[in-house]
Amino acid sequence: MAGYTAISLDEDDVTESTPLTPRGRYQHASSWLSHKLLLGFLGGCCLVMASAHWLAPLTMMSTVSSLHKSSEQGHPVQKFIKRNDTNEDDLFCGIAGQESGYIKLPHKEDDHYFYWFFESRRNSHTDPLILWLTGGPGCSSLMALLHENGPCVVDKDLKTQLNPLSWNNIANMLWLDQPTGVGFSYGAPGDFDENEDQVGENI
Repeated sequence: MAGYTAISLDEDDVTESTPLTPRGRYQHASSWLSHKLLLGFLGGCCLVMASAHWLAPLTMMSTVSSLHKSSEQGHPVQKFIKRNDTNEDDLFCGIAGQESGYIKLPHKEDDHYFYWFFESRRNSHTDPLILWLTGGPGCSSLMALLHENGPCVVDKDLKTQLNPLSWNNIANMLWLDQPTGVGFSYGAPGDFDENEDQVGENI
């Protein structure tokens, strides 16, 4: 009976005495083929999107590598200001003006938000301050700092290289892990937030 289908306009009208009509092999094969083509098309779209996502960091790495090579060959490369009396161990990707730590929220029992601040490479005294909050909620802002818009990218040898597209080229940047329990931010169980309004009160 697999090759037959009942004809009815309403499911309530189908009974054991409802006549069956033959369903042609061509119609069945055509339906099967269209489903397979649709699945193949959707799978191909997913692969294209995934490859674009994973290849984007490689493009950035090649840009950084070409900047590194041009500096070795004597071509002019943008120089960043280094503070006086700063030794190389105090620098992170050529930036001395950076700080990380915790902010204890005053209206909570024991809530600590983790932050990482970088001064602008251009002029930290006059450039604006940008607060970066990765969305979700539930994703650490360090994901953006270390992979998207932070001062460095990590190359294949796990060494840091300057990110030519970093937002701190023209602004002071503060990356903040929020809400409590995300990334390095922590707090007492009663401090966890339940909605965006509560998160907004913390910031």
